[in-house]
Amino acid sequence: MKSRLNEIKEKHSESLKLRGFNFIDINDPISISIAYMFISLNTFTQQGKIINHKFGNATAQEKMKLPDIVEHYTAYSVEDMLEVFLEFYNDFDALGQNKKTILREINYCYSNYKNEGLFDWISGKDNSQIEWLGKYIDKERQLRHYKRRTRVFEKKELIHLALPSLVYVIGMSSSDRELLSIKMRRAWGQVKYREKVKKENKVSFNFVTDKKTREKLKKLSVAFDLTMNETLDRLINATHDSALCKPKVNNNPITPPSSTSRFDASTFLGLISPSRFSDK
Repeated sequence: MKSRLNEIKEKHSESLKLRGFNFIDINDPISISIAYMFISLNTFTQQGKIINHKFGNATAQEKMKLPDIVEHYTAYSVEDMLEVFLEFYNDFDALGQNKKTILREINYCYSNYKNEGLFDWISGKDNSQIEWLGKYIDKERQLRHYKRRTRVFEKKELIHLALPSLVYVIGMSSSDRELLSIKMRRAWGQVKYREKVKKENKVSFNFVTDKKTREKLKKLSVAFDLTMNETLDRLINATHDSALCKPKVNNNPITPPSSTSRFDASTFLGLISPSRFSDK
């Protein structure tokens, strides 16, 4: 049974044979999403020129948007995106040279996306990430502005495609795209960390210590092959269990060790011998 994408491909086979359409990859939905987002967000002259800083302004009568060119322009699936884009190209009564320019611009956006790989960490299979992306867009002023101009973000299943596509068609510089990706990835990492901490019944806290103590903790962590947090966690639990949780003797509680008592970290952690920590 043929998929709808293949049916659309066959229906518009003549168009897809044109040289300018070689960026369309049925196996890569982002190529289709970028094409759809490009024609959704841009405005064109009646001759097919893209109205932006390259081609200057046009009068209100000359401006044409996607709804002016195709009858059905809302997309609720990747298949819808492809069909709308192909109908746009075929139905747009514009100069052939300008239509080819549109294809080149889309191809350029898609090539940048593939070469930079800034949003490869976004997954359409991670529902929690998709939910977070939708909320993040609403908080990011520039993205929120463009989101209002297309209804594709209303479909949860398309957000992971629509967001990277949006970034690459709105004219952001490569450095701005990279900064946005870093900012987003860090924010997502914080979300995942908080979820992990909550799931493991842990809490986050900060404390101040001197540099020498920090270096000692770092040295312990390297020797035990643990993170500094893991090392500190084990040391605290080991000390607590050893000094405060022993059974009473003759109904008298065990007196906690004095501050001068020797603490054998390797015994508590049960991993390595104290000799590993000797200074050389």
